[in-house]
Amino acid sequence: GGEPRRRVTFAGADSSGRPGSSSGSTSLPPVAGRRRNASCSEEDRMAGEIVEAVREKQKDLDSVDQALADFARRSESVGEGANRRFGLRRQMAEASRQRLELKNGIGRDVKDLEKLLDCAPAVAAC
Repeated sequence: GGEPRRRVTFAGADSSGRPGSSSGSTSLPPVAGRRRNASCSEEDRMAGEIVEAVREKQKDLDSVDQALADFARRSESVGEGANRRFGLRRQMAEASRQRLELKNGIGRDVKDLEKLLDCAPAVAAC
């Protein structure tokens, strides 16, 4: 309803609040005054799983970004033959596809986390 939306902030996020390609930790908004019950602990567990999935994808994304940078550097090297450059282009295309899938997956996970936090019962209910 009229409650303000809770936001999830990722280290390395751009001004839109979406994760960038740099790795970092994920911070959830503080949930002060919550008493522990089954509902709250289940939400915390689900949020923790989503955060961990995002961290893993960010690590994978960093590796793919590093591989792309290496492929680009190698493709510009003097002495690379045409066959080798063709192979590098294929590897770059595959890495670019992986990068896009990871970024999309991170975006989906962030939306899931936002929905979970938006749908969480009021603090007084926990």
